[in-house]
Amino acid sequence: MNYRTVVEIEKKTLERWNFLLSKDLDNMTDTEKEKYNAKTYDKEGGFYAEFEDGSHITIDLESGGNNYYDEILWHSADGKVVPFDCNFEIGEESEVLETEGNTYIIEWKKVR
Repeated sequence: MNYRTVVEIEKKTLERWNFLLSKDLDNMTDTEKEKYNAKTYDKEGGFYAEFEDGSHITIDLESGGNNYYDEILWHSADGKVVPFDCNFEIGEESEVLETEGNTYIIEWKKVR
């Protein structure tokens, strides 16, 4: 089965996340770190989207010692959790995730 959901994302948030995902912290200037609120070993709650089968997806922004990455987790209705590889970019196109014989599509809708 195919399941589809729409996630609204503010243009400013999309630009910030994609900047952080594209740069190593060591290569950012102090001005960039301040402007984008870049920190090491940080986790920001990001996006939550539900699908018609009762499952949901979470996408968070996390940083380690020198870079940011996106943590994408699919949660089944019965509590199973499946992690997906980092994309290091969000919101440019739909995310397509396949698990449990189903396809889950997240469409990004840019707002403001």
